[in-house]
Amino acid sequence: MLYFSDIKDANRHTHIEGSAFWIINQDFAHHPAYLVTAGHVLRKIRDFGETVVIRFNPRSGDAKTECVNINRWEPHPDKTVDVAILQIAILGDHAGWPTHSFVTKESVKEDQKQIDLGDEVFFPGYFWPHAPSRNIPIVRIGNIAGLRDERVDIGLESGPSDVYLVEARSIGGLSGSPVFMDVLAARIAKEVGYGKTMLVGPSRFRQVGLMNGHFKGTEKETKPGAISEQELEKLNMGIAFVTPSDKILTGLDVFMEGDKKASEKFKRRHLEFISLDSVSQSNVSVQTTHTGVEIPVPSKDQFLGDLKKASRKKD
Repeated sequence: MLYFSDIKDANRHTHIEGSAFWIINQDFAHHPAYLVTAGHVLRKIRDFGETVVIRFNPRSGDAKTECVNINRWEPHPDKTVDVAILQIAILGDHAGWPTHSFVTKESVKEDQKQIDLGDEVFFPGYFWPHAPSRNIPIVRIGNIAGLRDERVDIGLESGPSDVYLVEARSIGGLSGSPVFMDVLAARIAKEVGYGKTMLVGPSRFRQVGLMNGHFKGTEKETKPGAISEQELEKLNMGIAFVTPSDKILTGLDVFMEGDKKASEKFKRRHLEFISLDSVSQSNVSVQTTHTGVEIPVPSKDQFLGDLKKASRKKD
């Protein structure tokens, strides 16, 4: 899990603004990776400067940090979507969540499960009072309280947003966290019933979306003058809002052209290592690898013929 963090102000204070997560786009042969967070997290950081410090866990050792210019982040083309994305190369010493495990129209058909009211979701993210040497997320659990029937005003100047409402006490630092659901558990609870079993598929968990924030209390919930503005700010209505995963996928469209070119280059580079005498023969079948590379596969007779050529003694 990766955390999105901080910058330093003139007084050398560190400001932790939110969380973020890596995703891997499996639609391309080279599997490009991106860092995703909530757009408002970057807007807050811009108040202090143009440097974003990313704190992440390598596969071994303590957490590391990398600095990037804030202008490298791409805001979602739809200004009502509170998402920002940073494109990187291929993931190195850390993992990412595959886009094929997002909740989409295709995954709903595959899982035979669409998101319903009451479905349980969970989201790992940064807990600012505790800062260990290695990023250790807390996990909060909630339930879908509102579907995407109508757009919701979440405080963006651009207007209401297409979001899920979730009954959960989101807190500062969790903005930008990934939100997941256990597809298998949901299907067992609703379709299989007690005492029955079903096979566990390869995609048990789906990413529902991205945590953006929560609704705060207003004067309507209190007597006028009963509490201070500072105390009012701390009130949490217990309802959070989540940007759906399909919105994150549309945010990747701005990288589409570059990813296509990089993918073709990746395929050509891998094909340069393939050298078979039988490639030019018309009756040679082709096998496609998981990365999309096509490799010629000779028949048995062709293979034995090539083997004889390679093992023939030379004068």
